[in-house]
Amino acid sequence: MFLGVSDGNQYPPFYVLKTPPSENSDTAERSATSRYGFGVRLWKDIKVLSESSGAQIYGNRCGWWNSALSIEFLDYRFAARDSAEPVLLLWDAFSAHWTEEVAQHAGDLNVFLLKVPPGLTSVFQPADVAWFGPLKRSIRGKWVQFVVQQLKDHDAKDDQAPFRLLAPSRSDAVNWACKSWQQLGPRIVKSGFKQRTIPDNIPELHQDELVELLQIHLVIDETISEANDVIVDAVW
Repeated sequence: MFLGVSDGNQYPPFYVLKTPPSENSDTAERSATSRYGFGVRLWKDIKVLSESSGAQIYGNRCGWWNSALSIEFLDYRFAARDSAEPVLLLWDAFSAHWTEEVAQHAGDLNVFLLKVPPGLTSVFQPADVAWFGPLKRSIRGKWVQFVVQQLKDHDAKDDQAPFRLLAPSRSDAVNWACKSWQQLGPRIVKSGFKQRTIPDNIPELHQDELVELLQIHLVIDETISEANDVIVDAVW
């Protein structure tokens, strides 16, 4: 999740990564409560990556956002502030943002949730309106540089074995996204908050049903733990 404010301020992102849970229930519980969902060995690398990038990084089996993460996000961003000052948080209609527990927790923190109409994030959500286009182009550019460097290194070798393209590491992907977000800048962040009008004939979308079907077929996971997972949206 990328969090930006209407004054152009940007906050470090939240990420969720795929990681298989331990088959041992006690170990899995410890991973969930003290290591953001990661095993002991992997957590050592994730902790260093989180500290160096400034990002919050969570893990679960499917790399999927859930309601527990919504609460985790609310606590991380808003619990330490002066709760006497209300905050307006704009979220899309994804079901994990709008459970009774999430709504209650937001209210306890004096955070007012405002839902983007289903199917209209490209019109009303600042991230879709202005941020994600340049953000994705920047990340893609870093990937292109990564591939080009591999080709140059290969051509510089005396032994011309067949070229094998290496995939970016977890660290590469997180750092590319963090740097691209930092490079976006306040002007672009602010531009996503320009006044919008609501069009007629808003379409009915049944995304909750789709999410339930994906959960049934174990494509996504909504029952991680109370501390794990990551969001992929924007707040203001």
